[in-house]
Amino acid sequence: MSPTTKKILIAVVVLIIAMIVYGVFFRGNTPAAPTSGLTSASGSTATAPSAGQLPPDQERINREFLVRLLNLNNIKLNSDIFTSAGFNGLEDYSFRLPPITNQGRPNPFTTLGSDSGTPAFPVTPPPNNNPPADEPPQNDNPPAGNGVTTNGATAITKNGATLSGQITGGTPTARWFEWGRTSSLGNLTPQISANITGTTFTYTLSTLTPGITYYYKAAAKMGGTNVYGSVLNFTTSSN
Repeated sequence: MSPTTKKILIAVVVLIIAMIVYGVFFRGNTPAAPTSGLTSASGSTATAPSAGQLPPDQERINREFLVRLLNLNNIKLNSDIFTSAGFNGLEDYSFRLPPITNQGRPNPFTTLGSDSGTPAFPVTPPPNNNPPADEPPQNDNPPAGNGVTTNGATAITKNGATLSGQITGGTPTARWFEWGRTSSLGNLTPQISANITGTTFTYTLSTLTPGITYYYKAAAKMGGTNVYGSVLNFTTSSN
C-alpha cells in the first residue's frame, strides 16, 4: 500500500473516532433538569442523579470505549485488504470504448457531402511533355536525305535568347524548336510552315529567368515524319 493511501485511511479513522468521542462525552453530558423527589406507591422516594453524574451503565460503557480507543495503536494498515475475499469479489463495471476506425473525412478539402476525392480547389496539371496530337511520333530513322541541325543560340540576355536551326536535307512542311530547363525539354515553340530547302530558321525566347541553363533542339516535319537535331544548351546572364 502506498504511503498516500495509508495517510488517507488513518485520517478517516481519526475522524470517526473524534465523532464518537464527541457524541459520547459532550452530547451525552447535558445536565439534567432538576426534579423533585418522586414517591412510589410503596412510599419510597426515587432521587434523580445530580448534575454531572452519569448512571453506572453509562460509566461502564465509557470505560470500555476508552480501553478500545487506547488499543487502536495496534491497528496495522497493509496490503492485506487487496487479497481479501470481499475486495476480490468486487465487480468491474467499466466500459471499454471501441477502437476508432474512421478519423474524419478522407479528403477535408472536398465539398461538404462529397467524399469522392475531388479537391475543392483547382489543381494545375503538370506540363505536357508530349508533342501535339496532330504530330507523328519521333522517328529516329528518318528517310535518307532528310535532316535538321541545331545551331548555337545567339543574342543571349538575362531574359531571352534566339534559337537557331538548319534544314540540311529534304523539304520540310513545318519547323519548330523544343526547349526546357532539362534535357527532357517539354516546351514547344509555334510551328513555322515552310517549303524551302537548306534554310536557317530561328525563334526568340523572351520570358526566361536570369542565370538559368536552358536546353533546346531544332525540329522539322518532312514527308509526314518528325526529324530532330541534337540537344544543345545555353545559360542566361545573371545581370
